[in-house]
Amino acid sequence: MQPLAAPHPRLSLNLAALLRARRICIQISGARKWEVYQQALADGPADELPMRAILRQTLVPVDVYWCPEHPTAASI
Repeated sequence: MQPLAAPHPRLSLNLAALLRARRICIQISGARKWEVYQQALADGPADELPMRAILRQTLVPVDVYWCPEHPTAASI
C-alpha cells in the first residue's frame, strides 16, 4: 500500500500470515507511536488496537525495537 504521509510503499500482512513467521519484529519510532504501543499492552479488545493480537499471542516470539525519533538528514 502507498500511505499518504510516508515517502515509500508499505507491505501489509494479515494476522494469519504474521503468525506463520518464525519471529515478529516491530519497529517503533517516535513518542506518539510509543504511546500507542503502551496502549496496546494494556487491557482492551484487539479490534480496538490490532497490535494487541500480536502482543498477546504465544506462538511466535515478538521483538520490539524503539527509537525516540527518526534521525533527520541533517543529523546523519
